[in-house]
Amino acid sequence: MCDRLELMWPRGESAVYIGRAGTSLSTRIGQFYRTRLWARSPHAGGWPVKMLGDQRNPWVHYSPCADPTLAEQLMVNAFVSGVPTLVSSALVDPAAPLPFANLEFPGGRRKRHGISGVKERRPETTLGS
Repeated sequence: MCDRLELMWPRGESAVYIGRAGTSLSTRIGQFYRTRLWARSPHAGGWPVKMLGDQRNPWVHYSPCADPTLAEQLMVNAFVSGVPTLVSSALVDPAAPLPFANLEFPGGRRKRHGISGVKERRPETTLGS
């Protein structure tokens, strides 16, 4: 798994994650800290960050904006377009040169990172339940 994680990080890039909170920033950060590694909720999207180790003093840069969805899309697109081809070609998914912990593009296309079992399985449902 360590090899796969290493191949998710675009060399030379310092941004670990770009995203919108969808709620207050303090709520989202609280969800991140409360979600144990491998759990699905309250916010499993941060699991690659948790693989980095000590999470006591992360730097979170933020800015309020009128359209968070558009801002996220523009920032991710700017990041992706700034990753040199030589760097992206060395990634686990060269077609998705996203920041390390971003697992999908805004809109849903997922990074093919090849790591499975990082979240608990969804509970199976039966018909009528």
